[in-house]
Amino acid sequence: MKILIVMIRWKGGVGRVVSSIKSLLEERGHKVEVISREDDLKCYSLKESIFKLRKEVKERDYDILYVMDWSCALPLITKKNMFLGLMGIETKNPILQKIVTSIKGKKAISISSELKRLYPKSNLNYLGIDLKEFKDLKIERIPNSVGFVNWHNENYNYKEIRRTIERLNLKFIESNMNLSKEELVNLYNSVETFISLPKSFAGFNQSWIEAMACGVPRIIGNNNGVGEMLNMNHVEDFKDIEDVLKNSKQIDYKIPKEFNWNFHTNKLIEAFNEKSA
Repeated sequence: MKILIVMIRWKGGVGRVVSSIKSLLEERGHKVEVISREDDLKCYSLKESIFKLRKEVKERDYDILYVMDWSCALPLITKKNMFLGLMGIETKNPILQKIVTSIKGKKAISISSELKRLYPKSNLNYLGIDLKEFKDLKIERIPNSVGFVNWHNENYNYKEIRRTIERLNLKFIESNMNLSKEELVNLYNSVETFISLPKSFAGFNQSWIEAMACGVPRIIGNNNGVGEMLNMNHVEDFKDIEDVLKNSKQIDYKIPKEFNWNFHTNKLIEAFNEKSA
């Protein structure tokens, strides 16, 4: 198959997802091209992108069009064999996401149980992790260190987390999404505690399972994304961050077998074959 993937940007979690599935799809003999709305077309909003995106896709030869966000999917909604990747829960324009997802029905791919509950007609297909890359390097960890690898914005409660860590005189180690994969693995392997508290928009939040794979002794999260499926230290009342940081426990973390890129890619190909037949 010739698969054309459309996404907003390479930087961030969705870019890492596309990078992972692109490699595996190509290993299976499929041809994969990617269009980034921001990096390739220099369009930073739905309004800016409508005509440029339609023109760019029209010029490409593909069997499957896989679009990773509702705002990219809306201008392309009438295109042949178009699938929608639900990478998160839209909070600013939930009605538009709901409309696009409803139109796509089973051609929408949910990456978490939370998204599947929100859009029951969609196909559930969890994201994965490469355990050959994300692993415990068995190196000495920095005493009293807390790691944070998400965006520095309110969607991940960055300011409140940083203030709390500094108030407790702990060492804050962060990435601000600027690290290579190798550097990210080294960060996970250097900290004693990892924290990620995304708001309700989260679709999956891979950082928890990456930290688990890298053997971080104490991991703190919430129930958003796939958090409800993970055995970790949970913060549901935001006022309890300080208490959980002080009293978090080392847990025998187990990564669900479904969180596997090969498993994800196989299910993706099955969906593409079934719906394009």
